[in-house]
Amino acid sequence: MTRPVVSFRDPAGACCVLPNRVLRGVSAAARDEFEAFLGSPTAAALEQRALILSTRRLTPQERQALATDPSIPPGWLPADPAAALFEHPRIPFPSYPHEWPPEMLWEAGRLTLEIARLALAGGWGLRTPRRSISCSRPGRPC
Repeated sequence: MTRPVVSFRDPAGACCVLPNRVLRGVSAAARDEFEAFLGSPTAAALEQRALILSTRRLTPQERQALATDPSIPPGWLPADPAAALFEHPRIPFPSYPHEWPPEMLWEAGRLTLEIARLALAGGWGLRTPRRSISCSRPGRPC
């Protein structure tokens, strides 16, 4: 069995990459803002243009089932019942900036600027903790 990869770069939560799915735990403190973004016209437009991945909140039944799922790393599930769990589609072939030629880095920069421009027009902004990118309201980081 492949061990899941857990991300520690998200201060408001963490991702858990499993063989067939990607889960994101979001802290109670960041949950409302995260859901506000997901429900916004900005997120819908970005998703419709395939500029961000779709995201759905797990139902209480799905969350409960994860408690007995052996593929979930011990201690990964949020203990706080107010925290939320979401699922993203799994990218079949992830690649990383250190592997990219200059043309791909340029395109990633162009795409980031396009997303930032569209987010700003909707009252959102980007912040970049380390190499990851996440959305937040300007002046109100998660």
